[in-house]
Order: sequence, then structure tokens, then C-alpha cells
Amino acid sequence: MSGWITPKTDWTPEDYINVEDWNRIVSNLNYLKRSANELYGNIPWKTLTDIKAYDDFPNAEEWNNVAENLESLNQNAFALEIGQRTLFYENGPMVDYVELNRIESAILQYELILKAQKNCVPVLPFVLGAKQL
Repeated sequence: MSGWITPKTDWTPEDYINVEDWNRIVSNLNYLKRSANELYGNIPWKTLTDIKAYDDFPNAEEWNNVAENLESLNQNAFALEIGQRTLFYENGPMVDYVELNRIESAILQYELILKAQKNCVPVLPFVLGAKQL
């Protein structure tokens, strides 16, 4: 996946994350990275990849990379109040509905702001440079 997919921002304790949820989060973060790079230059980023099956399900390090990428947007593009980052550890508690709501709500906020900023970038109605015949 590589495009924008509407985030799920209404996670409940009964919800369980699945492959499609992870891939949506990765796709949206990669979309935000491309959009932010157009406006702010190269933003430091941890690589995130789609998964194909539950055998490949993300570990603690990959969830920490998601949070680190959100922090990178916060530090290098524009600061938002996106809540307290949770650090995950091997054999520790994994991502829960509270953290998923925080992550996907932040993703949605960033997308809305980046879209608005991109629409406000002034564009000259003519091309500067050498005259073409």
C-alpha cells in the first residue's frame, strides 16, 4: 500500500489489530512522510513495511518505529499535541486500543494540516527560466 487510507480513530478494548490495520498505519505514515518532505525537506524516518500474514506481525521495535516517526514529524515539520508516546519492549505488553487511538488520531491530524499547508503554498502563474521557442 502506498496511498492515504482513512484512519480508524474509534478503537475500543474489544478491538484487535490485524494485518490490514498495520498496513493502513504504515501506508498512512509513508504518505505523510512524502507529503512532509515536499514541504519541509528530508525528515528523518525509520523504515516501515507492510506485512502479508500474522507470522510477520510487527514486534515491539516496529511499534517503537511508528512512534518515533510521529515524533520526527512533530520535531521536524510542526508540533502538535499528540499525547504521551508509549515505549514497547520485547516480551512486554503490546500496543493497545489507547495507543492505537493516539497513533491514528495523530496521523489524521497531520494529514489534515499537511493538506491545508500544501494548498496554501503560493504558485507562480508563469515559469521562470530560459525562453523556449
